[in-house]
Amino acid sequence: MGDTTSNPTRNPNLLRAIWDGHAHRAALWRALCLGSAAITALALFLSLRLLNRPREVIRIGCDGIPQLVRLDTEQYTEPNEREMQAFVRLWTVAYARGDSFSAVNDAVHAARYMVPELRDVYRRRMRGSPEAPGLVAQLEAVRRRTEIDPNQLSVEFDRQVYPWLARVRGERRVLREGQTEVQPFALDLRLVRAPREQVLEGLLIQEVRDLDVVRAGADVVSGAAR
Repeated sequence: MGDTTSNPTRNPNLLRAIWDGHAHRAALWRALCLGSAAITALALFLSLRLLNRPREVIRIGCDGIPQLVRLDTEQYTEPNEREMQAFVRLWTVAYARGDSFSAVNDAVHAARYMVPELRDVYRRRMRGSPEAPGLVAQLEAVRRRTEIDPNQLSVEFDRQVYPWLARVRGERRVLREGQTEVQPFALDLRLVRAPREQVLEGLLIQEVRDLDVVRAGADVVSGAAR
């Protein structure tokens, strides 16, 4: 008799073993495919859920204090009280200082945070013309040193109406040889919201009253000089 073990067609046990091996492998691959599909679907579901939920970020305001806020809420785009206080104090220092040696830098900083209409009027007033020198030239001509302490400013807000009203009261110290002159000043500001993508502070100055802090008799209202 011949050897039948080398011929699968004549050995039913060998055929069964080969068939069972293929079935096991097929079942294994089927389970792996189903498991991968389930994990992928679950990951996609969780990703969509995370993308649709409100995002929370740690935002550091003008005062340097970090806050956990949501990007899609009004709290993120709306400046809070501390941010408004810091913004108005720093802007007032640049606007009202009147220092001869930093007049240009102060004017540039103050103009940066004005609405376009007011910014144009302010720049023309500060630059002047060939016939009439601007306020920057006048300040540089007197060659005086001045300072304003932002922490000593009195700032009050009225947020009942929009644009918001900020009342600023403070003192400018004029440093002279052997003496210091104190000059009180007052400002009424109108503040509006600004996109934080353009202005990190989220605020712009729309209106400035009492420009006599720079020169007596000058006033600017809503971007128009009078």
